[in-house]
Amino acid sequence: GRAWVADERKAAAEEYCCRHLVDAMAGESVEWPALDRPEFAELTAHQRAELSAALRGPIAILGGRPGTGKSFTLVRLVRAILSQHGQCVAVMAPTGKAAQRVKELMVEAGLQGVKPTTIHSGLGVAACDEGGWKFQHDEANPLKCRFLIIEESSMVDLPINRSLLAARARGCGLL
Repeated sequence: GRAWVADERKAAAEEYCCRHLVDAMAGESVEWPALDRPEFAELTAHQRAELSAALRGPIAILGGRPGTGKSFTLVRLVRAILSQHGQCVAVMAPTGKAAQRVKELMVEAGLQGVKPTTIHSGLGVAACDEGGWKFQHDEANPLKCRFLIIEESSMVDLPINRSLLAARARGCGLL
């Protein structure tokens, strides 16, 4: 009995995200690294428990207050993925500053070979026929990674989340 007003593009993006997440959680499995691996030895019991809860499905969310070690944990996860699966992980962030911070943390941890990028750079901005732009990676051209890690995802708006989900290949773990 109520009337609702919505921006058509945002409503379509929200519906796409919901459908993609439900489909992924219902029909996909991802082999995240086991938390007893040596790469996770530096995690506190709390960090390990939160990561364990997050990695129960193909789409994972690692949340927490500032200073709880989300980025620290992310770097250990990337290290474990590299050790177990090889070079099959992409790390992205919504801003250049956030991508640079993750890069610094990875260098401090001795990680080589993964270059954190902005989301726009990772998805590849390309010109359109109409004079606008679109992302190179989408449903027709998914990212070529088995794991996609997004740092500072709380800063990512709905249309970019839709683009990330569209570019995620089936069976790709997303944190």
